[in-house]
Amino acid sequence: MSTIAEDGLGFRLAEHLISQYADTHDDVLADHLIADDCCNCEKHLQLGITALNWVRNVEQLVHTAAIEGIEELTPEVHRRIDALYEAWLRPVPAALKWIVGIDNGRAKDIG
Repeated sequence: MSTIAEDGLGFRLAEHLISQYADTHDDVLADHLIADDCCNCEKHLQLGITALNWVRNVEQLVHTAAIEGIEELTPEVHRRIDALYEAWLRPVPAALKWIVGIDNGRAKDIG
């Protein structure tokens, strides 16, 4: 029997969205510093919010499935949920640096 952690659509979708968000962070930051492209910044932030919502959905799904006796909450399930949150948090230090570098609506060189 397959488990939610092995092949669940929610996990796959959350992993995909987290990857999209994390993988585009550096490009969006560079574009913003060069062109002050706020549209890309907003899209990137929305990507992050959507990805986080899916991680939360997956976590709720596996906990509800465990409570209902449909699925067992194994260490693998916990590890995958933790990995999703960790991947989502990866861009945060650069984003915080970026926010601190904003002055009068323009990004400063934060290199």
